[in-house]
Amino acid sequence: MSDQPPYPPPYQPPAYNAQYAAPAYNSPYPAGQYGSQVPQGRNGMALAALIVGIIALLTCWSVVGGIIGGVVAAILGFVGLSRAKKQAGNGRGMAISGLVTGILGLVFGIVFIAIYIGAFRSVFGTDYSDCLDRAGTNSSRISDCVDYWDPNTSRSR
Repeated sequence: MSDQPPYPPPYQPPAYNAQYAAPAYNSPYPAGQYGSQVPQGRNGMALAALIVGIIALLTCWSVVGGIIGGVVAAILGFVGLSRAKKQAGNGRGMAISGLVTGILGLVFGIVFIAIYIGAFRSVFGTDYSDCLDRAGTNSSRISDCVDYWDPNTSRSR
């Protein structure tokens, strides 16, 4: 009987150490490794502001796309900035970019309105509208204005 070693003592678990504890439920960080840092949510308003701002900037020539898209992007950008403050800066850069592209789309949309109005007036706008104003409700005078200012007729200017 002396040839066999003595039985080992019963198993004892090691002492509790927070660094090696199981991670908290749904936490991507092991317990104790990064303190109480919890990942923040995404800032969807900032992303929406950036997307709408880029679309507003690309469609500013259509006036409606630039003005409506620019206003929407600016509003979403301000909301995204306020959410970024609450989320420790998460999405702040996207919100600012969306705000800037939205404002640029709005400004360029207004510039295109001025260009379109100037081009319309320089081509035939004021003279044609003056002719129609003088014609009133008289249909023959209205048709004379249309015939006179239509470049496809022989009687035009």
